[in-house]
Amino acid sequence: MRRGHGIHHDLAQRGAQLLSELNGALFRVAAKISGVRVVEKAEDAVGREGVGLAFGEVDHPDVWDFDRESLKYMGSDDEALLEVGSSTRRAGS
Repeated sequence: MRRGHGIHHDLAQRGAQLLSELNGALFRVAAKISGVRVVEKAEDAVGREGVGLAFGEVDHPDVWDFDRESLKYMGSDDEALLEVGSSTRRAGS
């Protein structure tokens, strides 16, 4: 599985697209899952800074990025959700 992809990323992206009003709840619930770490300074693939949730391999975790104030899901360290139905991937991802 490539970083930023797979079932976890797909679920987060679908949740962001379908349930935008529940992004804060997604963040708060996911942050409580065993093995998930909060990343205070995280960036999505286009460089927007926010707060992240890291999971998976310790050396190369997947990181979901959320807007620091609204907790709106922005994407991952490898892919940015620009608007519903639109995303971009970091070169080489």
